[in-house]
Amino acid sequence: MDKEPQPVVDAVVFKPISKEISSYLLPYRQLYNVEVLDCATGTIPQILDTLKTAGPFQVQGWVPLEETALTMVNYKKNEKGRLVFIKAECIVEWTHEYNHQSPMRPKLWVLSNNIGWYQIQSVKDSYEPYFEPLVDVCAYLNAINHVVTTLKVRDELDIMIPEVASLLSQPVATVREKLVLHRDRMMDLCSSDSALRKLAIYKNWTQEKVNKHSDQSSRDHHTPTIPSASPAQTTHNTDPKGHAMEEYEDAAHALLKAYLVQPQNLGVKPANQDTEARDPNGTIC
Repeated sequence: MDKEPQPVVDAVVFKPISKEISSYLLPYRQLYNVEVLDCATGTIPQILDTLKTAGPFQVQGWVPLEETALTMVNYKKNEKGRLVFIKAECIVEWTHEYNHQSPMRPKLWVLSNNIGWYQIQSVKDSYEPYFEPLVDVCAYLNAINHVVTTLKVRDELDIMIPEVASLLSQPVATVREKLVLHRDRMMDLCSSDSALRKLAIYKNWTQEKVNKHSDQSSRDHHTPTIPSASPAQTTHNTDPKGHAMEEYEDAAHALLKAYLVQPQNLGVKPANQDTEARDPNGTIC
């Protein structure tokens, strides 16, 4: 059994093929039978589910010999022809492209550290879940962009959703659900792409997010607070002369209590003579 060849680092000289992907104009090539590894540990890294890469990683796979400037190199033959085993040591970004042949399988690209772009043509079964989170996000966003820019459908969500559903061969309800589920990630992708930033739905999503945060902040700011009725607070309530209001309240309460409990202390003549004070001989005092 032949020993597996060691991959050639992608810093080798490639043919000057250029393709504009994202904001870069760099060489690009197709990468088959892809493996994705963490740069430091050589193990599968965490799932790519954000705009930027989810940590440093590398990809390795087979590149068609004719896409390189190499002539004498270890290669193997398969259905794609002669392939060179290549390793991209540091992936710094990824992006996506609409796939006309299979709208639900967008073309994914990864950018080696200023070396070039690799289009992921195939992924081994054990590594496919690594790219799976990108599929829904990219597929739906690419479909929206396609129906607006190519099919000239009005850039309004309710109008374009049926067209997107038809393009992706999915129920309208499913498309609506996915757009809600992946909205934040789609907004991240739109924000980094000059063409997608022009979409009206992106502007609407952004404005809705701003309004939501503004409303929440306003509610938090204007929520009334009921002060506690503690003695420390009531001692600060004074009349114009500076007398504490609690002094008046305490005096009034004491006066009322004295009137109800001991009316003779108030100097009030009792209405009922049977209750009048008498001396031991029965004479009214």
